[in-house]
Amino acid sequence: VSYTWSPYRFLKKYRNICYLIAVGMDGISCLILPFLWSFPLLVPFSVMFGYFDGAYVALIPVVTADVVGTACLSSALGVVFFLHSIPYLLSPPIAGWLVDTTGSYTAAFLLSGFSMIFCSALLCLSRLVKKMKKTPRTLSATNIDPKLQIWTNGAVVNSIIEEWEQKDT
Repeated sequence: VSYTWSPYRFLKKYRNICYLIAVGMDGISCLILPFLWSFPLLVPFSVMFGYFDGAYVALIPVVTADVVGTACLSSALGVVFFLHSIPYLLSPPIAGWLVDTTGSYTAAFLLSGFSMIFCSALLCLSRLVKKMKKTPRTLSATNIDPKLQIWTNGAVVNSIIEEWEQKDT
């Protein structure tokens, strides 16, 4: 409740970041699990894993609504939950094979943790790319055709034109 209520009320601009943190912390908690050997150490793990797992599951509809809008929310949630079902279907046989092969659960928990951290990093990277695309680019001081500059990102064209101008003078 606290992790989903506060991003909705106070951190509305940062709901995607809250989702990334929840997925990443869930992955970190999976990475820590193989090193916990006693009950007093497993209690904080259970609290942390349960909190962040519940947070990222509860934020799925919120983040999906932010991305696609409310008009297409029902279809988008269907696709999102379908895509979530694929790892839920494939993970138990893979984890069972890892346990049979290695003789311990460590590899299964490490694979789970690293995959969640990788997904969080991938989502963070896509967010950065989206933010970079939104940043307006300014045209250089020379009058270059804007279509040509957008096509080549301006860097190559600017250097070639500057070389031509230097040769002409």
